[in-house]
Amino acid sequence: MRIWSTIFKDEIWLGAVSDIRSPCVSPPNPGLLGFDLLRKGRLDGAYLALIISDYIGDALMKKEQVFASFKEQDYEYNEELSEVWFKRSWITLHIGDAIKLEEILSMANPGRLFGLTSIKREL
Repeated sequence: MRIWSTIFKDEIWLGAVSDIRSPCVSPPNPGLLGFDLLRKGRLDGAYLALIISDYIGDALMKKEQVFASFKEQDYEYNEELSEVWFKRSWITLHIGDAIKLEEILSMANPGRLFGLTSIKREL
């Protein structure tokens, strides 16, 4: 939970999404994905993805709660890339799975999740 608490200030959004139920499919199961999760110590500059596996489609209604749940409220959101860049920690979080209703997760550079490439931001 250490990494989760680095990004989220509480578990309100997590609880709201985890409580979504349907008799036909499994409930959403939020989690973080990324090579940088293996890093010890601070996650400065990490690239992570928030994956929720929402086969029901109701988590989309909790979209605004995602943004409100971030511990750091000083961030830039790139709607086209579905990425949130936290200015203080330099963590980039892909949130497309949590805020868009897409069957296939779309990422500009999925290799970043596996530590294959990196992007440096200008100050």
